[in-house]
Formats: sequence, C-alpha cells, structure tokens
Amino acid sequence: MHSIVRTVIASCMVVAVSACAQATPTPQAAAVERNQSNQSAVITTTSTEQMEQLLKSQGYAYTIDEDGDLVWMHDGYKSIVLISREKNNLMFKAVFTDGGGNLETVNQWNQNVRYSRSYMSDDGDTVLELDLDLDGGVTEQHVIEWLKVCRDSFRMWIADVVLAEQV
Repeated sequence: MHSIVRTVIASCMVVAVSACAQATPTPQAAAVERNQSNQSAVITTTSTEQMEQLLKSQGYAYTIDEDGDLVWMHDGYKSIVLISREKNNLMFKAVFTDGGGNLETVNQWNQNVRYSRSYMSDDGDTVLELDLDLDGGVTEQHVIEWLKVCRDSFRMWIADVVLAEQV
C-alpha cells in the first residue's frame, strides 16, 4: 500500500512540476509580453527620456543638444524631435540652410505628400515638419510608427525637394 501511495505522490509531483514549467514563461516570452504591454499603454504626455528610449529601441542614432532637444541623425543628415512645453505634442523638424529646394519643389511636395509640410523660411531655408498630437492618448506603438513616417518622409523629402534641383 505504501508503494502505491508513493507512486501516486510521485506521479502528482511530476504533473505539478510539468504544469509549473509550462506556466513559467521563458525570458524571451516575458520580454515580448512586456514589450506588447508597453506598446499598448496609452501616452498623453512624453519626455525626453521616454523619446530617447523609443529612438534607442528602434536602433536610431541620436544625441541631445544644449537645449535638451533630441537631434536625430539619419543618412548623414540631422533632424530634431521637439517636445512641447506641455509635453503633449511632438514635432519632427529638418532644416536645410545650405540651399536645396525651391518654391516649386516645396509646393509639389505639399500637394503630393500626406502627414507632413514643407516650406521655405523667411531666411530662404528649406524646412520639413511633421507633428504628433498626444491629446486624447496614443499608444507607444503609434509613436514608433510616427517615427517611421518621419524617417521615411525625411528620406523622400531629401530626394524630392532638397536634392531635386541638383539632379
């Protein structure tokens, strides 16, 4: 009788250990779950530190300037990510001060491309801007997608506006 009880207890222990092993996520699964949870969190305000984490998580190169703004480097060019005083708006901004672009290419850009605007400043600089309003809340994933749109728009803008007259 004792051997039957030991066999039943041993069988229960094997089942319990097996169930615990299945319920305990691997480190990779736990990281994915944390990442999915973070990306679905609603953001209504942001900070330089939070934006740094997002840029870093996507592998983007950046520095912080003397004003505390994020200077984002891509393809040998610099742009800036500005956070409003209220911390509820983001602006991507690129400025070309060395010529490049003209009113015709800027107007064509604005007629043909969504989600951004380009203009010639009073100083004759060519400017690209994209905004993201955080009022009402957005997910972290939405901010990441906005960064991708900024990156892709910037690359297209360089080719279609800034370098267009040099071709």
